[in-house]
Amino acid sequence: MISVIIPTYNSPKKLCKALESLDKQIYKDIEVILVDDGSSKSLEAVISDYEFRLPNFRDFRIPHGGSNK
Repeated sequence: MISVIIPTYNSPKKLCKALESLDKQIYKDIEVILVDDGSSKSLEAVISDYEFRLPNFRDFRIPHGGSNK
């Protein structure tokens, strides 16, 4: 199994593009871990669309922490 970790913050279009790419992969033994860093924009529509299309999809929402300096 391959694990793909996607950190995101207020980027629903980029997130959709990344998840669409993973959905189209020939290799299907993929685990997708989405970490939302407290987005103010709603990612619910994107998440709900792909959580059923990608069988090993998990999402985590954390309070906004900003960049790691």
